[in-house]
Amino acid sequence: MQAAFKFLYMFTGQLRSVDAVAHFHLDPNAVDDQTVHRLKPVFDDAVRAN
Repeated sequence: MQAAFKFLYMFTGQLRSVDAVAHFHLDPNAVDDQTVHRLKPVFDDAVRAN
């Protein structure tokens, strides 16, 4: 989990540095709620689909 967080933090930082816009999807059924919660700070917003 720590490695994924570091990668996403660095990757999204690179995207911001070039004013890029990106859209990511995470299957909440593939990971637990704690993992989803821990990844939220990396992104600007999070939307849960029904």
